Amino acid sequence: MVEMRPAASGANPAIAAIRQPAHASDRYRGVADIEGGWQNERVKAYVIRAPFEMYGADGGRTSVAINLIAEIVFGCLRRGGDTFQYAVVWANPGEEPGSIWNEDVAQPHVFQLHTDEALREWLCRSIDPNGTGGGDVRSISTCRAVSFGFDGQAFLCLRHEDDPPTSPDTLLAVIEERSNLIVGTDYLDGWARSGANGS
Repeated sequence: MVEMRPAASGANPAIAAIRQPAHASDRYRGVADIEGGWQNERVKAYVIRAPFEMYGADGGRTSVAINLIAEIVFGCLRRGGDTFQYAVVWANPGEEPGSIWNEDVAQPHVFQLHTDEALREWLCRSIDPNGTGGGDVRSISTCRAVSFGFDGQAFLCLRHEDDPPTSPDTLLAVIEERSNLIVGTDYLDGWARSGANGS
């Protein structure tokens, strides 16, 4: 059980307004403006992103950044021999997971990501803002999880005792601790039937 206590300022409202931003670059800006209203005793969250606009830039630099972000997330999820990652993706009946879905009829599809190759491939697809596919990843043995933004951000949740993620190249991937995202948003709640998919 995660122990949380309200901070002096109280909890912040949900961030539904950033789900349909007018411009792609506004998507991250909305998340960055949130202030933490809760203090969490057991888990921490981080935003890992490229320091440049990846949406619409389907070139070599973008590809290298996607792979680096995926590798950072991969290393954090697999710590201590944890190979119990799964992904849940919602889809309308008869449609492929990854397409737009309707929350009143969508059904969950569960994917096992036990092999290194499967997890790396899934993470790259999930991070890539110029492609489709992928989705949130959770470990069933720890609280480690990752969700993804529209512009290639990875929202990573780790145990409090885990070492924080580090970037070997801040020209391609930057990391910010944003533990307020755990309570202040639904980014790490799976987005199940939330209507956050644009339907």
